[in-house]
Amino acid sequence: MNQIKKSCGKSIIIASLAVTLSGCPSMVTMLPSMVPSLVPSVNLTNINVNTNKISCYPGSMFSSDYCSIPLSNFIGITSRYADPYDENLLLRFQFNNNQFFFDAINHTNILDKLSANFIVNYPTASKFAALPDKVQRLYIKIKEDYIPNHRYLELRDSFIIIYTISTLHFATTNCESIPQFSSTESSTQYQQQIMVSKAFAMQFTNAILHNINDEVETKYSDETALYNGVYSTILKLNPNQIQNMAQNIYARTIAFIPEFNQSFYHDGISFGDLGTFSCNKQGNTWYRYGYPFFGENISGIDMRVQFKQVDVLDKFNDDSIPLITDGK
Repeated sequence: MNQIKKSCGKSIIIASLAVTLSGCPSMVTMLPSMVPSLVPSVNLTNINVNTNKISCYPGSMFSSDYCSIPLSNFIGITSRYADPYDENLLLRFQFNNNQFFFDAINHTNILDKLSANFIVNYPTASKFAALPDKVQRLYIKIKEDYIPNHRYLELRDSFIIIYTISTLHFATTNCESIPQFSSTESSTQYQQQIMVSKAFAMQFTNAILHNINDEVETKYSDETALYNGVYSTILKLNPNQIQNMAQNIYARTIAFIPEFNQSFYHDGISFGDLGTFSCNKQGNTWYRYGYPFFGENISGIDMRVQFKQVDVLDKFNDDSIPLITDGK
């Protein structure tokens, strides 16, 4: 299997106050256990490598408890925590500027607008704490260096990374939960734009996973290590290559765009040779060659990563926690 960077873990993140007044990340971030605690343990020999589930198996006297999860599913779970915004940046940019983000990012006037929005919408302390370590450092660098000193090249590269992470989140968000942006488009036009953006985001995410696949390690000390490792690897991708890849994928998607109909939200809709995309309450699926490419597989490569299961119930103290009485 392949090797990525350090580690990345952090799935459901209720983080402690992690930003000092200077904007620096705190030394302590509290992370509860990830979803694996909700999944019954199974024997490793029974794991179906084609499943998209998290599988946990107990250790022995000489080994630790481990959980295993496909990299694509891990991204689907954790990207919301790596993206501190409560809206989809890609779609918001598209509607506000009538341009594809990766086509417009080389313009300084666009960078000035993004910088102003970045300062106004800087993550709260709790959301900042939930970001991967290296993303925290990037945010501080943007705020304290790149914007004040008008370092446009660094700003362009940084916003490419930020929008890439936001797009990973968008790719795994079901269509029916996407909020309506204020716009002059009709409902059909709006839904069509969502359809195109979703089709792009799912392909783009698949391509990003492909690019980091060879750099991902197979085992991590815990989910926090896995979380930090995966996203630190994403940050190492070349922003110019990301931009060129995104423009190519978007152009290809537009070339195959079908006539819009509501079946996209239920049965899926065909983008010709690119495959069939569906987006509904159950999730998002990209079918090609007769089976799902996104989610269960990374273009046919099922890259699974493992991390130690730290929060095993029987390891915790069973003493009663005292009640706190308010008032009388």
